Amino acid sequence: IHKVVQWACEGVEGVSTSEIESQAKLKFFNGMKTSDLHEALVNAAHELISEYAYNYDLVAGRLAMYDVRKKVYGKFEPNHLTDIVRTNVQQGWYDPEIESLYTSEQWNQLNDYIKHERDFDFRIAGVKEWRSKYLVKNRKTGEYKESPQVAYMLVAAVLMHKYVKDEGIKIVLDYYDAISTGDITLPSPVLAGVRTPTRQFASC
Repeated sequence: IHKVVQWACEGVEGVSTSEIESQAKLKFFNGMKTSDLHEALVNAAHELISEYAYNYDLVAGRLAMYDVRKKVYGKFEPNHLTDIVRTNVQQGWYDPEIESLYTSEQWNQLNDYIKHERDFDFRIAGVKEWRSKYLVKNRKTGEYKESPQVAYMLVAAVLMHKYVKDEGIKIVLDYYDAISTGDITLPSPVLAGVRTPTRQFASC
């Protein structure tokens, strides 16, 4: 617990690992699942947000995104992009044509470029938006199928594919940077629908 909270607080001003741990301990009980324990840490950080300690929302966001990673990949580090795409295509979550858009070498280039650490720049409100609206997931079980940076890269890969022949793979990487850092804001239907069988591009 201490190691995870310490990681979430690293480099964040005006927050205390001991305060989060103390607040979380009020929610602990014998026999609780590790997933419930993690949610207690998220809630503890969230409850400490105030006018004078607003950075607890970044800590809560990091802890919540850490939980997303564990639920998607079963571990902290994401899988290779090709494995994620192949699995989600086979299970019907991604458009079956995605795999054929790029060569194995190009998929490796996209995978190597993803900045997964950007997932931990979201504050808790942003993580909640991703979990409820944008991440591809099983709506019945609530099981997530991807993490935000994977979603951003696949949106870029789908939207920029037709330009790669003339512009090269860099156009996908540049677009990924633009949307994953907030230089370009995408409408919800594009962020949630592009890469899925619905192929949704339109927004009100």
